[in-house]
Amino acid sequence: MGFSWAQFAPLLRRCNLCILRLTKRAHFAQMRSMSYVDKIVDAFGGVRPMAQKVQRPVSTVKSWKERGSIPDANKPDVLAVAKAEGLDLRPEHFFPILDEPEAPTQTQGAA
Repeated sequence: MGFSWAQFAPLLRRCNLCILRLTKRAHFAQMRSMSYVDKIVDAFGGVRPMAQKVQRPVSTVKSWKERGSIPDANKPDVLAVAKAEGLDLRPEHFFPILDEPEAPTQTQGAA
């Protein structure tokens, strides 16, 4: 008794769709958790291009990305290079605003 690929085609299509959906979810979850440094590095085109443009070692830019923070002393230089390169980066991209605590609702405030 033999099997043909035609019998497996619908199953394979469903598996591929599931994989695609999971991949998209993982990608969007990763994008939501990107730090401000990830966005800045991406704007420069990656760690190596950014390191070259801001004239810092690749290891330095990589450590900024891993830490999720650019030292305050370096931020003006990085912003100046970004402007010179014509990148759409502004000072507010370098100083992310922390989420403000929610105001208590009537039910939460009532004791």
